[in-house]
Amino acid sequence: MFYEEPMFSAMACLVGYGAYRYEVVDHPVAVRVIGPDGRQRKQVSRGCSWIWSKMPDKQKAHRCIRAFVWQLGVVHNAMPDDPSDRYDVAERFASSVAACREVQDAFVVAERIPTVDATEKDGSYWLKPTKSYVRIADAVRAGGMVTAALKIAEVFDRDPSKVDPEHSRLKDGGARLERTRRGLRLDVDNRLRMAPDPNHAPRMDDPRFHAKMQIGFQRTGAPEPYRRACSIAYSAGGRWISVQSLSIYDVLVGHMGKRRHYPSRNKGDKGEDRSFVMIVPKSEDDAVRAWISGRRADLTGYSLKALEVMALDPSRHAELKAMPLLTEDGVNPISYNRMWRLLKRAAAEMDLFIDDEEYHRSGRKRYVSFHYLRHEYVHRRLDRARTMKSVAAREVEYADIIAYMRWSGTAMLAWYSKHHVIKHASSAAEDFNEKQDEALEGAAYAPEGLTGDTFADDWDVVMDALGG
Repeated sequence: MFYEEPMFSAMACLVGYGAYRYEVVDHPVAVRVIGPDGRQRKQVSRGCSWIWSKMPDKQKAHRCIRAFVWQLGVVHNAMPDDPSDRYDVAERFASSVAACREVQDAFVVAERIPTVDATEKDGSYWLKPTKSYVRIADAVRAGGMVTAALKIAEVFDRDPSKVDPEHSRLKDGGARLERTRRGLRLDVDNRLRMAPDPNHAPRMDDPRFHAKMQIGFQRTGAPEPYRRACSIAYSAGGRWISVQSLSIYDVLVGHMGKRRHYPSRNKGDKGEDRSFVMIVPKSEDDAVRAWISGRRADLTGYSLKALEVMALDPSRHAELKAMPLLTEDGVNPISYNRMWRLLKRAAAEMDLFIDDEEYHRSGRKRYVSFHYLRHEYVHRRLDRARTMKSVAAREVEYADIIAYMRWSGTAMLAWYSKHHVIKHASSAAEDFNEKQDEALEGAAYAPEGLTGDTFADDWDVVMDALGG
């Protein structure tokens, strides 16, 4: 198979889009990125080849790689005209994390992308493209994929698209520095976080964080449908798309007529597909029906009893499918942007932030996101598995977790289990050490004969924490 971008003359290759081009050939490194001098750029070729191999839809792969090559051309064209100051953009992109970020920053400046067109999430800026920014959005996404590929290939020691607190543009006290070009406010040093940090355990240190978040919701006045969305995700392990897409049909008719089995959209589903069935506990199902018969009935005029009558008539199921379960105005489903703002406000109110290496290095708080509810669901099931005495029973529970979460294999369970053990062991060890310190300190002043009981009580506490 051979693909070639339109050819340009040597002079034309020195400016704009034509500075770089790419070819697709029948070779283990399928994509060749070629610079203005006609030579292949090996490292970015490896990154683009990884994209090519990972995207089954080759038209989309072409679009992605073409956008990345265009990004290189834009930066190349933005460089000074003095030949002594000009550098090869592709080679610089792959030379180091710092240089890669310089190229990404230069692209944002050259294309005049203001911060107002980005959405902040978990301490990162994600480009929020409008119709005029479709090509830029493709280039941003492709740049993130190339950096991820070069990290996998160990060209980079860390992914340049992730936040680097050491070099982040923050003033004392955490205020963000601004720089202005042509009247635009720009902030690009953490614009491209495209993947989660594998070293960050997806488990909150405080296992009661969901209850605290609900208190935060109440204190900040969050509407009921958003509070209910978080409770469903927490109790059933759903993603945002799974919870937000729930309809009255999904709740009242359910999966194969089973109550508490809510068919919902899964990651990768198209259209009206419902491949993820959330199984909610009875208490949550009761709360959902109370919402339908209460505030939702006030908004829509449909009582729970009227909707249950409609559910008995198959000819009216299409109507029920068009009725969102969680709605703020009675017509439209709840929105993610509003959910994110409400959740961040509640998390800030309760000081629920991600306690990881980045926080300890920079002191910068990144608050929990909706997706953490799904993580908590898995960890609560792992907690339950740890209490099972039988090895066979634990294996059955692990297999059930994999099947329920719709994972294709055991890799995700292994990843969760690794962080689950780390968090449990660390927390238990810290508790044990604190109890020992208290007991030793108390023993120096306590009457004779109390020390043994104290240590016995401490040991019981530690063993309970460890599940032993």
